[in-house]
Amino acid sequence: EIGQKKFAYKYKNLEVGAKFNQFVFRLKKYDPDLDFKVVRRIVGADYTIEECIEHEACNTMDEIRDFYYKFGEYIAIGYILCANDLHFENIIAAGKYPVIIDIETIIQNINPIDGEASALKKVMYSSNETVLGTGLLPTGNLSDPKKTVRMSALDNGKQTLPFKVLKPTKELSDEMRYEYQEHQIDGAQNIPILNGEEV
Repeated sequence: EIGQKKFAYKYKNLEVGAKFNQFVFRLKKYDPDLDFKVVRRIVGADYTIEECIEHEACNTMDEIRDFYYKFGEYIAIGYILCANDLHFENIIAAGKYPVIIDIETIIQNINPIDGEASALKKVMYSSNETVLGTGLLPTGNLSDPKKTVRMSALDNGKQTLPFKVLKPTKELSDEMRYEYQEHQIDGAQNIPILNGEEV
């Protein structure tokens, strides 16, 4: 922290984030109505210092509409750049702006399909070459959400996993062991808020 401002120090060169910002600013040159909030960074040879983006509420329903319109623009940009891994923990709702905070997986190559791959793998690879590959939109078993882990940037994250995971029991005792138990994932800060409610 410096004064009232928070920063994140990352032990890696994230020049790709600076290039992403340049790409967004170039888009704005062609369409001045585009309005994005991007993360400012200082990029060194083997480190990056980023400003922390805070989860902020919207003040009006128009700002909520703006948020989701801008979210749609990010879907298009993510598709163009073959982005992936833009799940609910990598987007912050900063008022009317969705902000990508983990930029490491932007600008990816399309995975070549191995000729020996099974039909299931080919289908999985082909969905990565669509807007679904960005992670911004919901995927999985949409007819029964209780049977899938919802990780998209449009999900709020709060959920009980549809399978049990190994977790320690009787910790700090001589009977401590791992057992399969239900597990919950906490929500993130990716959904806009209006009047104290996620929208």
